[in-house]
Amino acid sequence: MRKSTFEEEIAHNGFLLYRNVGDSMLPLIRQGKDLLLIARKPEGRLNKYDVPLYRRDSGQYVLHRILKVRKNDYVLCGDNRWQRETSRCGVHHTFCTWRPEWLPWWFRF
Repeated sequence: MRKSTFEEEIAHNGFLLYRNVGDSMLPLIRQGKDLLLIARKPEGRLNKYDVPLYRRDSGQYVLHRILKVRKNDYVLCGDNRWQRETSRCGVHHTFCTWRPEWLPWWFRF
């Protein structure tokens, strides 16, 4: 049985339930304790302080905070990290979320 990618899961179901691996977003996201709901990114650009799920060139999925919105990309960094990185998340990727209003109505509390 072939494993599906995060993008395929979101395209098929409209969302992805995921437990993160790693400590780069501590204390916001705790490994093995928090269940994340990742939904499709809405149209348009993301905003400063959004926490999108994106994929690095290496293929690794990363959930980090946007520190700066630039014309063609974003500057991101984990809350528990010092090194910033650049990504075109939201430009080429069709998925991201953290905002409650992006979630399906039946997931809103």
